[in-house]
Amino acid sequence: MIEKYEFDWKEAAVSLDGRPLAPDALDRAKYASFITNFLVNGASKSGYVINLNAPWGTGKTYFVQRWMLDIYQKHPFVYIDAWKQDYSDDPMLSVVASITEQLGSLLPKENQIMNEFGAHASRFLKAAAPAITKGLVKKFSGIDLDVLSDSKNDGEPDAGVFDGSASSDITKALVSDHNEKLKSVAHLKVVISQLVEAVKSLNTEYSYPIFIFVDELDRCRPTYAIEMLEVIKHFFNVENVIFVIATDTEQLQHSVKAVYGLGFDAERYLSRFFNRRFTLNQAKRSVFVREKSDHLPAMKTEDFRGFPSIYRNLDVSMIVSSVADAFNLSLRDTEQLLDKVQGVLANNYKGMNLYALTILFVLYERHNSLFWSILSHYNENLDNELNILDDSILSFKFYFYLCSSGQIEGIVPASEELCRFMEKYTTMEFSELITIFNKYLFLDLDERADLTKELKLNMLDCSDENKESKLSKYRYYSQVNMIRLLVSARDYINWIELAVSFDD
Repeated sequence: MIEKYEFDWKEAAVSLDGRPLAPDALDRAKYASFITNFLVNGASKSGYVINLNAPWGTGKTYFVQRWMLDIYQKHPFVYIDAWKQDYSDDPMLSVVASITEQLGSLLPKENQIMNEFGAHASRFLKAAAPAITKGLVKKFSGIDLDVLSDSKNDGEPDAGVFDGSASSDITKALVSDHNEKLKSVAHLKVVISQLVEAVKSLNTEYSYPIFIFVDELDRCRPTYAIEMLEVIKHFFNVENVIFVIATDTEQLQHSVKAVYGLGFDAERYLSRFFNRRFTLNQAKRSVFVREKSDHLPAMKTEDFRGFPSIYRNLDVSMIVSSVADAFNLSLRDTEQLLDKVQGVLANNYKGMNLYALTILFVLYERHNSLFWSILSHYNENLDNELNILDDSILSFKFYFYLCSSGQIEGIVPASEELCRFMEKYTTMEFSELITIFNKYLFLDLDERADLTKELKLNMLDCSDENKESKLSKYRYYSQVNMIRLLVSARDYINWIELAVSFDD
């Protein structure tokens, strides 16, 4: 019988461990439904390992938590936060302990199968290996390696300790032990299958398969991450057990190369461990930033006297996501940019050009010489200096619209999609915004007054009947707002240097 799953994550929820889960803003429930239907209806019969791939910050843990919430009454599962457990230095121990604790809670106490699982698994724990090896050597040769080691340290002679007979016996012992371990792996897989069956038979509502989720593996130490994959592949690849390995696979490849060398084919190496790789769609920066800003303290926007006017956290997120789009920032860099901007706003509501501030944060990190040129007195060569940036950045358009009152102070940030439905809006290219910012930053009061008059006359010449003319008119509105800002270059430098001090 084919199972059919269709999940709905439109509403907020609470995870199984009590954490709040926001509504699904990225429409990812359909991915969980698709993967579950694929895995449950055939893929899991011989065991399956799927790599759930998504870059950092795109909500892998959220995805897994909501997925578990939807399947736990139908399919038993185990959740392993690999990063929290890599202190143990033994991935086998992490997997065994998690299975014992989480599946064991579904079985009666002192369950015989659970005891057998622990007994068979313990043979492969790292901590036991040295003691086992020493015990075998002593059993077959009569030599105590601990005593031998102490005698070497004391400078006592050890010649002749290993004669031919003893060496042969030790070799036989180690070969015998190796063969026994191979048998034990087979026994362990049988016991795991029995454990899965015991859990399923205990509750008639349960169905195959059992899911084992491994999260945050890409954040672990390289050696631990690789060993965890080896453990899963060699010991737990059994029928009706699905491993879901949630990683930023690109970062995991870096971990592999850190161990095996930069020239190592990490992608091909990792493909040995996964039956399939499923990549979650990349979140739009606007959605990602909005999600992050929703969890920040509400701004006192009534105190803000800068450009553009902001009335809520959403306006700030629009500015940050627009600048992140211009520079094609990663989600990790976008989140850090939001933190820096919020850090300035949390400490100062002095009138500022918030677009310029956000751009300057990026330039400070990526194009420091251009950063200092912009904050230097108006420079006729600035246009040439801007050419160090890609054309796609220089021509990137920022969108603005005016609120219903149409007043100059009503300019607020907007997205391109929103502006398509607005009558009163304008655009400004990146290079124009920066050039104007640099020019207005160093005007004295008389110059500001003269330029304001000139801009207002230009506005009168603009026709409301022509679209391009209206775009120009509202661009002049924007410039008048920028001229009113009296913040100095030193203020911007101070804000940025303070905010970036949080960086590692």
